[in-house]
Amino acid sequence: MATDPKEDISLYLIPPDTPVNKLDCTEAFKGLTDKEKLYAHHFGRACWEGGLICLLQTSPESPGIFLLLGELFRGQSLEALKELANGCGLSEDEYKSFLAYSAAFYSNFGNYKSFGDTKFIPDLPREKLEKLITSSQCYCDNKERISFLWSSVADGMFSLHPPTVRQLAFPPDGITTYYSGNCGKEDAEIIKEFMLNKDLSPYNTRLFKNEDGTYELRLASSLTNDTPPSPNDKCHHYLDSISSLPLEPALLSPLRYQEETIIH
Repeated sequence: MATDPKEDISLYLIPPDTPVNKLDCTEAFKGLTDKEKLYAHHFGRACWEGGLICLLQTSPESPGIFLLLGELFRGQSLEALKELANGCGLSEDEYKSFLAYSAAFYSNFGNYKSFGDTKFIPDLPREKLEKLITSSQCYCDNKERISFLWSSVADGMFSLHPPTVRQLAFPPDGITTYYSGNCGKEDAEIIKEFMLNKDLSPYNTRLFKNEDGTYELRLASSLTNDTPPSPNDKCHHYLDSISSLPLEPALLSPLRYQEETIIH
């Protein structure tokens, strides 16, 4: 559904002049021992692998947007993309707005702000972004794939209707993919107590409530655990391989864990 042109949607836009700061850790990294460098490297890799679940925890369209932007920016340089955008009829401000949207998406790892849980959308006409994408190098290289990704995410990427999609919350106040659609605040409290008792962090989990009232708490992991739940367990958690997430294998780094570099 299109947004009412009279409606003020500035809350859901990323200003094109939003600053992007580079975090340069070169000198700090040089000061580490060889073992500390290995630790920092593999710790960073582990953060990336585990962080991919944030896409699924945020919104249904976030994984697809992640894939689409990755294809677009890998396909050609920013200079070439800017020239292409100009040829597609995008103004300089519209192109900057698209870059700001992309930066915000990567910064939040999803299309909702990590502080405030508010959705943000591209600040340019949908048809212009579509023109840019379908004129890009990645589209020329693989029309079927890019067409599929775009058609899968375009509505969710731009839509602010119904109003519930504007923020992350339990229905009917918002949307959530952290929990299955039949979960409410009471379910969250039950699982919160369960996780405290099991010394589990909720940050890399998703919760699914079954028809029989039992819960599945899925943990993103490079390991899997098929151990069946105890008959007396209302709550059961198991390790859900991150490689099973609906992300392209080519975008996932090899799942390796080098113990000798992680030992404290």
